[in-house]
Amino acid sequence: MEVEVPDIASAYKSRMKVADLDSAKEIEIFERTKADVEEAGIVFKNDMDVIRVTMNEPTLDDTMPDLERLTWAVEKVCGTERVKVPFTVMKNMAETLHLARLTAEVTHDHPEGIKGAESVASAIYLARKGHDKNDIREYVEAAFDYDLSRTCDEIRPDYHHVESCQQTVPEAFAAFLEGESFEDVIRTAVSLGGDCDTLTAIAGSIAEAYYGVPKELQEECRKRLDKDLLLVLDGFMECIM
Repeated sequence: MEVEVPDIASAYKSRMKVADLDSAKEIEIFERTKADVEEAGIVFKNDMDVIRVTMNEPTLDDTMPDLERLTWAVEKVCGTERVKVPFTVMKNMAETLHLARLTAEVTHDHPEGIKGAESVASAIYLARKGHDKNDIREYVEAAFDYDLSRTCDEIRPDYHHVESCQQTVPEAFAAFLEGESFEDVIRTAVSLGGDCDTLTAIAGSIAEAYYGVPKELQEECRKRLDKDLLLVLDGFMECIM
């Protein structure tokens, strides 16, 4: 089996978070780990491949943990005897979806409302982890059965104010996927019409995780908030950063 690790230039280009090896201690740890990995027969390469894994849906009689189910599926696709999937990869996404469900149940306690909240939260999680828009699109389509193939030009002519998640969340994703910057995502969402404050809230949340918010926009928005709202905003940002 080959474990493929991007080089620093490729990592920055693909927006991945990479720690710089700028101390003797860090280099020592890296070299020791690399030697252990290579001794185990795993090859380092400056490249990345994407594999697609299909897992059977669990049944009531199936008690196999999700992590083990995923591991078996990867082993089958890769043709290897043993694959180790970091638990944090499963745990962090699962926790993201769990928290999205908890918060949605307070105000949007409907299967479609919860589904919408989970899809947006998962997209934000993936964006913060450095995944590109294709990764985010493919995950959301596969996990939540949303059709994200429509363009904003296709949506605009017949779009109108509608309050259901089924006709709001996919449209917000379209604005995010087509936008080329944070501001462009917001403008694109507004241009769709309909329930545009909701559209921009959804698309903008994903865009913030993907692009960040320009400093000048942050400063202008802060001028418009009173002290109580600023305390809420600062507390929230402290929690997520």
